[in-house]
Amino acid sequence: MLKISRIKTSKEATECARILFDSLATDFPYKKETIVKYQEEFCGDFFSKIRNKKDHIIFGGYDAVGKLMGFAQLDPSVGGVADLNWIIVSPEFRGLGVGSDLLKFCENWLLKRHFHFFKLCTESKINREIFYPRHGFKLVGIYENSWYGENEYIFAKHLASQPFKEVFKPDHS
Repeated sequence: MLKISRIKTSKEATECARILFDSLATDFPYKKETIVKYQEEFCGDFFSKIRNKKDHIIFGGYDAVGKLMGFAQLDPSVGGVADLNWIIVSPEFRGLGVGSDLLKFCENWLLKRHFHFFKLCTESKINREIFYPRHGFKLVGIYENSWYGENEYIFAKHLASQPFKEVFKPDHS
């Protein structure tokens, strides 16, 4: 059974970086130099620095013995909109529903906090043709030649039909 909780320790953050690095060469259509740049930018230190910030949330999916199977990193924003920056499952745990469970958890977490709109970018063919559409995300555009010259496919999903009234309150967070 999958347990999902917030990434809290530096060790967990370093494990997120390892999962990301294991996936870069096989799951993303990046050029070698792009992979090197992502490895430099998203090392364990990056995830350690952001794990406790209000505007960067990292959830980990754990197996029964506490092994990190995958993670999702959110950037909740203002006005009821949130970005999904990363959702990656370790290759050894693929096909078990971990990514789907993490995505559903994020959506529920966002709804409880009055977010009505969820967006993300992906380069992965399987994600843009199968995974995200299966979860109700729609392709809304392409950032051509964007980060490190890669094409980013932009997906979005309405979690609610309109903004929650709470997003208009001055103390909404």
